[in-house]
Amino acid sequence: MYVGGRSGFNGQGSNSPVGPGPSLVNLTGPYFPSEHKEVRLAGGGSRCAGRVEIHSHGTWGTVCDDSWGRGAASVVCRQLGCGEALSATNGSSFGQGQGSIYLDEVRCRGDEAYLWNCASEPWGQHDCGHKEDAGVECS
Repeated sequence: MYVGGRSGFNGQGSNSPVGPGPSLVNLTGPYFPSEHKEVRLAGGGSRCAGRVEIHSHGTWGTVCDDSWGRGAASVVCRQLGCGEALSATNGSSFGQGQGSIYLDEVRCRGDEAYLWNCASEPWGQHDCGHKEDAGVECS
């Protein structure tokens, strides 16, 4: 997995140059096994609406809303068994989280099995504060 320079995950299952701009990576494989992570929604009043939080290695963290959209919301809703995504929210619409911000610039096609399979900045690298925590509302 390449995590720097001008190459990144191209959304087609391989790493190849994608031109200038931020490097995006797919957080799967032996370095980021999905069985070590969980996702939940917090602050929304039900298990199918709220701020997106990821549990990794004993700690819950949030997701930044930069590039957050319906594709990512669809992945989270499906991952949680909560039906279709009704909306992808930003600006901490479900309150500000605490602790780490694990993902930034998340770009999902919408068919990924897990949120961490989507292209994003490298794990734990971000330029966000919790005022930018991402959320979802599912059906």
